[in-house]
Amino acid sequence: MIKTDAKTILADSIKELLKERSFLNIGVQDIVKNCDVSRTAFYNHFKDKYDLVSWIYRRDVEDIYWKLKKFDWRKYHTKILQYMQGEREFYVNVAAYEGQNSILDYITSYAIICMEMQVKEEMGMNILPEDVELSIYMWNLASTRLTFTWLKEKDERKPEEITDLICNCVPEPIKICLLYTSDAADE
Repeated sequence: MIKTDAKTILADSIKELLKERSFLNIGVQDIVKNCDVSRTAFYNHFKDKYDLVSWIYRRDVEDIYWKLKKFDWRKYHTKILQYMQGEREFYVNVAAYEGQNSILDYITSYAIICMEMQVKEEMGMNILPEDVELSIYMWNLASTRLTFTWLKEKDERKPEEITDLICNCVPEPIKICLLYTSDAADE
């Protein structure tokens, strides 16, 4: 028997509900009723439905990250886009909400934090210069918006093409950390 944890059950529940309804029309009560989990169990794991959706994204992109043998921004970004393309309807639906705790804001913030950590490691610094921090912020803000535009408009370009477009716009202060490629990285 395969045992599934409560977080995964709740994640599956909201994904199932999103096939039939908009994110704005789904409440915590709907999520727990759909999977026969108590509200208490929900709140033991998540603050609200926005926290649940953020957890789904974080879980899945961290899984992508850990499967890479050697980190490579281009491959990592392409794999995230492939994942999001496969989950297009889910992300387009949850991205329709752009207020406080939106998935767009979460993904942008998460990407900034991850990139700052990686760039600090690659540059051997504990504190990044201001121009590098600003470049990371601007690039992630733009690339997240471009990604969601690509998803919403059902753009026919492949994830690799979108990654190339985004990588061609990397600001100078972070180019050296992001644009190297490695044949040793996972496919």
